[in-house]
Amino acid sequence: MTTVFKPLIIASSIVFLTACGGGGGSSDDDDNDNDPGNSEELAIDTSNAKGITIDAYRSAYFTQGATDFVDLTAKRVAGKGVSVDEMSFNEKVILLSGFRDTTVVDCAEGGTITLTFTDALPEGASAGDSFDINADNCSNGISTQNGGVSFEINSFSETDASFTFSYNNLNITSGSDTVNANGSITMSVSDNGTTETISITSSQLSISYNSDVVTLTNYSVIATLTGFTATLDADYTITTPEGSVTVTTDPRFEGPTFNACPIVGTMTISGSDGTSVSLNADTGNANTMLLTINNGSSVTTDTIVCSELL
Repeated sequence: MTTVFKPLIIASSIVFLTACGGGGGSSDDDDNDNDPGNSEELAIDTSNAKGITIDAYRSAYFTQGATDFVDLTAKRVAGKGVSVDEMSFNEKVILLSGFRDTTVVDCAEGGTITLTFTDALPEGASAGDSFDINADNCSNGISTQNGGVSFEINSFSETDASFTFSYNNLNITSGSDTVNANGSITMSVSDNGTTETISITSSQLSISYNSDVVTLTNYSVIATLTGFTATLDADYTITTPEGSVTVTTDPRFEGPTFNACPIVGTMTISGSDGTSVSLNADTGNANTMLLTINNGSSVTTDTIVCSELL
């Protein structure tokens, strides 16, 4: 398994921004249909364990950018101020076009983007409100966007909110790099005044970066932030052309922030024939984690520096 989540972290950031209107798309030459890959379980051994571990760790945290995105989205739907600098490219297009209901906008460097807004209830943000973006070779001079993405409010209140993002062959091309996304993801956030909880789930989400494609299946990550303590529970399957592995955290990861290495908890990545690799945070050193590789016949241990995982 190749380590592909570093570019996919960047790719997912673009995708999340595009869900609110930012980013660009792809050229018509791109024919990436996000093949889910090889569903057969991958055998884990010392030759691939480190790369698999890095991919698994990054796939748990690659939606970390969604936290800021949810906060910004909550500000938007709650009617709180969002500066022009915080707006994405397409949001600025919407602002300048005086967007209402369905609008077709000519993009700055060619192509069009169709924006559709459905307002379920007239008195502000409410369940059923949706926003759809469909691009046809829409170029802003830096990137080109094709395909569709939709955003829907499932529920919204002062303390709880849930949003679903659906990607329909969304393509983003910038220079020689192409990102493609298919599938949907649901993000829910709640805040009781003491603890903020963010849940990110997806039955299937495929994201590709150039020739690398990863599919997340039955994806579930639940993160909490209480004061200076952050926790993360993960449970899902990663599928690549090389094969698939399952990822779980038990006990859950716990640390000072989502940007720092956890200091408590274990992530286990399971492959075929009883093979596995685990990442244990209880090393007594905030900068390292313990890597334990079980190739089915023997067990080896090593340490990994946290900076390699991020």
